[in-house]
Amino acid sequence: MFGEIWLNGDTGSNMSSSTAYRWLTQRLSAGVCRLPTTFRRRHHSRQLVLIFVIMILLLHLLSTISNTKRPRRSIPQSVTSHFLFEGMHGNESKNFTKHIWLFNNSDAERIYLYTNLLQKHQWKTSPQYLDNLRQELNAETNMSTDRDLILTQTNVKLDQELRCYVVNKRIFWKQPTFVVTENFISTLPKESPFKGRRYQKCAIVGNSGSLQNSKCGSQIDSMDFIFRCNGAPIEAFTQDAGKRTDFVTFNPSILFKNFGGLTNESVIASYIDFMDQYNSVIWYPCFGSRQLVEPCLKAMSYRDQIDSQLVIGHPSHYVSMWEFWKRRGLKKKPSTGFYLINVAATMCNEIHLYGFWPFPVELRERTVHQTAYHYFNDIPFTSHHNSDGEFRILLQMHMLGTLNLHTGTCTQ
Repeated sequence: MFGEIWLNGDTGSNMSSSTAYRWLTQRLSAGVCRLPTTFRRRHHSRQLVLIFVIMILLLHLLSTISNTKRPRRSIPQSVTSHFLFEGMHGNESKNFTKHIWLFNNSDAERIYLYTNLLQKHQWKTSPQYLDNLRQELNAETNMSTDRDLILTQTNVKLDQELRCYVVNKRIFWKQPTFVVTENFISTLPKESPFKGRRYQKCAIVGNSGSLQNSKCGSQIDSMDFIFRCNGAPIEAFTQDAGKRTDFVTFNPSILFKNFGGLTNESVIASYIDFMDQYNSVIWYPCFGSRQLVEPCLKAMSYRDQIDSQLVIGHPSHYVSMWEFWKRRGLKKKPSTGFYLINVAATMCNEIHLYGFWPFPVELRERTVHQTAYHYFNDIPFTSHHNSDGEFRILLQMHMLGTLNLHTGTCTQ
């Protein structure tokens, strides 16, 4: 056959190249051109090996991508070492240019502008703007915070599917839903402890390292209702973070980070002892992620040994707040602190924020200080949320009098 001769190197001297090309194309389309049997088998085996190798490489690549951690945000060196320009001009009071700042990058400029806006703006509450926000939230979320912030026996039904709002694609064999059972309903409170409640002044305490040496503790404790985020410790930090708590969130992932997944009596005792510092409502987002539902419910099972009231966040309430801000440009999942601000907007007449500084440096008394990620530990500075986008909204809320964003040192 011509196909065999052509493959063996004989191009067919009696045939022109165009004629040979047309002849070969016709035979291929008709299926009559065949390679020798031994060659075909060898060629087919090579194809299988090549496909197999490519599949292994693809699986390895996908595994590498899925297991790669988000790079931690390092402190920009130019921000910490070249932030100020005035040092070149001495300290003479008559020098004008010592008041001029030189920015080596946009991070330094942004921190400077944010700080000056906050420090030089005389904050005044605006009940009208807060009421407008409250009305928007109530109209668009179709959820009532005082009734639906937590799961109760009145807002869930038997056999109802509660959908988790963060789906981990690596746990593909687990359905992102939880079916409500009679036993589950029996563990829920009959109604929300916040039903019909409204508070005059509320403090939301974030976990930023900006709280260190702030001396804001007494100011925080003077509020009528105090929210705290993600099981932050307070006993050793009362001077800066206060000691009172009325509502604290507790992410189930903390059960593995700090309490070994509650797998033995020792870590369970440590968990119960840790919870005793709050004596408040402890809010668990059990239905944030499907793989954390069972560990979260296990943690809830020790409610009789803990003085605080353990409750479960309603997943639909969180999602409704997420959708509200997604329609306004914040696509990423809201941080716990940002979510609590929306909760407070419907429960409080005045909102005060502490520890909501999401940057690795801060400016105090015209001096740059490095800022820890948390006020209670020394983990590297990082961010899992749209911290910059959220902070820009909080800054504008502060300017409009909707909330008071406290930074720096507190004064009585």
